[in-house]
Amino acid sequence: MSTETLVVPASKRLLFPASDFQARAAAVQAGLRQQGVDLAIYDEIEAVQWLTGFPGAMNIYRCLLLPATGAPIFLIRALDCAPFTDVSWIDDVVTFNDWDSPAEVIAQTIRGRGMDHGTIGIDKASYGMPVGFLETLQGLLPGTAFADVGAIVTDRRMIKSPAELDLLRRSADLTDTAMIAAIAAAKEGAVLRDVVKAAYRAYLDGGADPAPVGPITVGKGVDFLHGHLRPEPLKAGEICHIELLPKIAGYSSRMMRPVAIGGATERQQRVADRLIALQDAQFAAMKPGAMARDVDAVVRDALVAEGLREDFTGISGYTVGFNGPATPRTSDFNRVFHPKADWVLAPGMTFHMYLVADGIAFSETILATQTGHERLTKLDRRLFESQEVAA
Repeated sequence: MSTETLVVPASKRLLFPASDFQARAAAVQAGLRQQGVDLAIYDEIEAVQWLTGFPGAMNIYRCLLLPATGAPIFLIRALDCAPFTDVSWIDDVVTFNDWDSPAEVIAQTIRGRGMDHGTIGIDKASYGMPVGFLETLQGLLPGTAFADVGAIVTDRRMIKSPAELDLLRRSADLTDTAMIAAIAAAKEGAVLRDVVKAAYRAYLDGGADPAPVGPITVGKGVDFLHGHLRPEPLKAGEICHIELLPKIAGYSSRMMRPVAIGGATERQQRVADRLIALQDAQFAAMKPGAMARDVDAVVRDALVAEGLREDFTGISGYTVGFNGPATPRTSDFNRVFHPKADWVLAPGMTFHMYLVADGIAFSETILATQTGHERLTKLDRRLFESQEVAA
């Protein structure tokens, strides 16, 4: 792929420099050639955003056609062409009517460009390509073979660029600010909607995308994180669980903090202190080359051995980065921490690390650095109390 002669109009509103996107495309093309793939189809929102700059929804199928050599092509419904060209460096765009078959448009485009003999790459893990769509496409392109090339993009986008890290840092700063506002609203007699409103006001005032605030529930046991927004007022003795995830241009840092309504009990404070200590030890283990399962074991084994949890059936962290409003996934589980995780940490990876026990949860957004880790969310790590806020 030649990038030297491509001039992107200054009127475009690119999230990152065009050279960043071009370098990503060139790296993926090199990976395609290594696998003997002539053309790749990328349709998952995260992959499309990473390669093109376009974060739009998939109400009607759209995709990137990336030849192993040559300029990329984007296929999209005519209604969304202008929004795409406004934010993308790609200028070869094929449009179709809402009543056209996207699979037929893809096949026609591939045949028309003389690329219908060889191997076509797809992402078999993509939620964007249903089985029926793939079967239709295979029937329309009988002279081609299909191969899985999803990892070529997924592996690369796990490492965040400096520009991506800037957005994550901005999101983390806003998380800190919004958490302070949310904690102040979590008091006896308040309802959870009061906490949500306080956080959302801080989001909008801080320049965040219009998007969900995050899970705000009453902590009890270990399975409350994704609970419901109950209507009953908060009562003394309860834990208000607050998880915030403001998005800046779709990039989201995350953080959890607990608030003891009316003041913390001795046990609540003891559990909170131990969770923080265990998680601090886990962060210290997050060094380049560390095996993910070893990082996970730092907290998993101790929680169960010390009786803070009867079992530990979940994970202790996962990757974060771009998570725009159109993607159907609320979290990126391409890299997760659990007992069987056999991948290694590398500089530039970013994670949401969390720990839960006895109705109390703490989490941070962590960047893996060249020498260890950096905590992007920086609010005090402690069990907050509503009585101290009121005072």
